[in-house]
Amino acid sequence: MGVFWAVGLFGGLRILHSASSPMTTLVVLYVMLAAVALSLVVAAAAVAELGRQAAEKRRR
Repeated sequence: MGVFWAVGLFGGLRILHSASSPMTTLVVLYVMLAAVALSLVVAAAAVAELGRQAAEKRRR
């Protein structure tokens, strides 16, 4: 996930630097925002699953 964030950061900076048109930049930023939100949801789900598995292991 760290690689995903690093690539997104450098890609986002490149997009903002080259900025062909304001509408294209806005769309790309919204897509990046959606990707960040989705990665946070996936990370939260993974942490919840790990917690559930640990709790189940303690019950046995």
